[in-house]
Amino acid sequence: LALHACLNRENPSLNPESEKFKEMAENLVVQELVMLQTLGFEVSVDHPHAHVVKATQLIHASKELSQTAYFMATNSLHLTTLCLEHEPSTVACVCIHLAYKWAKIQIPKSKDNKDWWTYVDSRLTKDKLDALTEEFLTTLERTPSKLKKK
Repeated sequence: LALHACLNRENPSLNPESEKFKEMAENLVVQELVMLQTLGFEVSVDHPHAHVVKATQLIHASKELSQTAYFMATNSLHLTTLCLEHEPSTVACVCIHLAYKWAKIQIPKSKDNKDWWTYVDSRLTKDKLDALTEEFLTTLERTPSKLKKK
């Protein structure tokens, strides 16, 4: 009912006893079944949080930046499809990168002249990291303010 009200602002009411409601509910169940069959009923998602914790320890992030990155990891699960499209280590790097970007702090290269994210996800490139961070940032900016506060 809430989704219907959001998508149909000009006519937000929908009677749960109506045929239209029952038809929509049945269609939803069918679509969910198709989706589950397509996914082979494999619906578990590896969370980026453990990677965020390890990586922020690796780069000696402050408590505040670590908490921000961890919070972003939670938001990545709730607000984006990043966790379905990318490895959790990649999502963790995006969350950390975004936290540091907001703080306007750059993480220095290692003694071996390597970027920090290469220690977390060796396949990740700077261009990919920047693109995914911008994608996440765009999603956050489009998020209704009520969700941002939760």
